[in-house]
Amino acid sequence: MNRGLPGGAVGAALAVMAVKSGRLTPHPTYGAIPKAVGMGLLGFFSGRFSYANVCVDRVLHQAPESVLAQRIRKQRGITSPYDDETAPGSLGGSSMAPEGSGYPSSRSDFPSSRASPALSNLPASVPSALPESDPNYAPPSKMRRKNKYGDDVFD
Repeated sequence: MNRGLPGGAVGAALAVMAVKSGRLTPHPTYGAIPKAVGMGLLGFFSGRFSYANVCVDRVLHQAPESVLAQRIRKQRGITSPYDDETAPGSLGGSSMAPEGSGYPSSRSDFPSSRASPALSNLPASVPSALPESDPNYAPPSKMRRKNKYGDDVFD
């Protein structure tokens, strides 16, 4: 909107002034309106397209670690300022957490879920908690019908 709206307004105003000054002929029924709308749309879209590269550069500057910035860099063929080990969100490298923060700073500091005693104490057969085993269960289609039509009887 930074360039699109002003471009459209300027285009429409120029078209109206051109019709009033006689440089453009007015429409027999609608006058300057069709030319103003056409020039307004032309100005709006030319403003939008001229601002596209500025918006992309702003994303790369203001949010360099975002997913959108990564996609833009990939599309443009620009290398990331982060290598694979220190990229935000990766589990490697020492950039995950500051020293002494109490959070794990590398993958080796995370506890292994395979050696967890809580997981080894699970019973071999866990009872199924399927909704069909509940006597009050009704499938979603029947619940929709009940809510929509007020049917109290389930088939």
